[in-house]
Amino acid sequence: MTNKNQDLSSKERLQAEIISLSERAKLDSWSDFIRELKVPGDIYPAMATLRPALMPKGRALTAEECQVLYDIIATLMETNAALKSHTEQTAILVKDWVKLFNGIQTVAHKIEDFANFRRVGEDDNAEERAA
Repeated sequence: MTNKNQDLSSKERLQAEIISLSERAKLDSWSDFIRELKVPGDIYPAMATLRPALMPKGRALTAEECQVLYDIIATLMETNAALKSHTEQTAILVKDWVKLFNGIQTVAHKIEDFANFRRVGEDDNAEERAA
């Protein structure tokens, strides 16, 4: 029963990692930003609907409007970094999940070997099982 205990602890570790990542996440959904954006009224429709075609045509900006746009750009850059981190963490979780499945598959093959009166570890039908 050692394998069952090892698998259970692996499952528990994976679950704990998912909970930990969720608690540390900087974003709560795909449409969130790292922090609240202060958006000038003329670009709000484009930002609210995520439709770049609604962006206004270029015009001269005041220093205050320019600073707001710089803040928006910085927030977008930070949000992009958070999304990248989220994706990387998800990939690691999937890799760990695959390892669990591979462990379960190994045990299943041993059970199959036993059921077919093969000594555990014999690999007579490894290709057949893979098909």
